[in-house]
Amino acid sequence: MGRCPTRKVKKRRLSHKTARRDKFEVKGDDLVYTELRKPETEIKPLQLDEDLPGMGQFYCLHCDRYFSNASVRNDHFKTKKHKKRVNMMMGQAPHSQLDADLAGGMGMPDNGPKLMSNLVFTELRKPETEDLPGMGQFNCLLCHRNFSNASVMDYHFKTKKHKKRVKKIEGPAPHSQLDADLAGGMGMPDNGPKLMSA
Repeated sequence: MGRCPTRKVKKRRLSHKTARRDKFEVKGDDLVYTELRKPETEIKPLQLDEDLPGMGQFYCLHCDRYFSNASVRNDHFKTKKHKKRVNMMMGQAPHSQLDADLAGGMGMPDNGPKLMSNLVFTELRKPETEDLPGMGQFNCLLCHRNFSNASVMDYHFKTKKHKKRVKKIEGPAPHSQLDADLAGGMGMPDNGPKLMSA
């Protein structure tokens, strides 16, 4: 076996515990991003909490950290780690779990063709109203594309590439009873010339 690599003389100087703590106890980037995009009216004031440092009053939203007092928090605002985090949150939206599923080929959950067509694709075609820097107001979540106006987005929905992706997620179209009868050799029902012409 061997010894743990963090027990070596060189590595003993580093604090591995703090690095691991930061990695696992921070909110996800996508959650922090959505919190930052909320209007000022929806942001709630911080409540007093005895379990948190500084009674929960000194908080950095970008890094999801609490501090013991205002001076420590202000020192944190000057650090390289915080500045990188602010720049990251001001750019494009971080990837969400839906993006990961689509990229992995898993797609949307199949709850039947009727539910998929009503739920998913109306949401994909609906333009997002958020006006983010560097992004258009109209988005196609399926293709990860941003558009400057509605006419360009409508043109995109008519392209072969978009239709192919929609068809891939939608799956095969459900068969009707008439299709089953025709495939079984039963043909069209013969109810007389009057009904067939009408």
